Amino acid sequence: MTLLTWDGATDLDAEQRADLSQSDITVVDRAVTSARMFDGKLMLATDGGELAFDAIYPALGAKVSSGIAQGLGDRGDGNDYLYVDEHQRAEVPAFYAIGDVVAGLNQISRTTGQAATAATALRNDLFAGSSLVRPTALQRPYDEVCLPRTGADKIRAASTGR
Repeated sequence: MTLLTWDGATDLDAEQRADLSQSDITVVDRAVTSARMFDGKLMLATDGGELAFDAIYPALGAKVSSGIAQGLGDRGDGNDYLYVDEHQRAEVPAFYAIGDVVAGLNQISRTTGQAATAATALRNDLFAGSSLVRPTALQRPYDEVCLPRTGADKIRAASTGR
């Protein structure tokens, strides 16, 4: 495994370099000058020679931009990330957070899922108690749920008188 940056600046201290070395991770402190495919491998040229890779995982980094939420009163986690609940609701009422302002993997697929979760929560929050929204099975009284009753449901129904 190899750690490198496009500009060759890793900013690693001696302890970090020792930890990486102990984990068999090579650090390349040379700028990447070009990239090409050759014989099924990604070839990265540096001013110290060419390196061949079967696969790469680019980590682009992220500057967390949660200032709007923090300006509205969200405390965040001390690293500018926002805490959210399972529906992507942040600490500020009616504020939903997704993507790079939420701690975790900064990947488009993850953000897309968070966006769908937040959109559903927003819709449900906006229409909570509204007659414009048909209640879901979870919001209906037990006896209105249109599902076949299982053995456990029959026992529960009998014990509650339903």
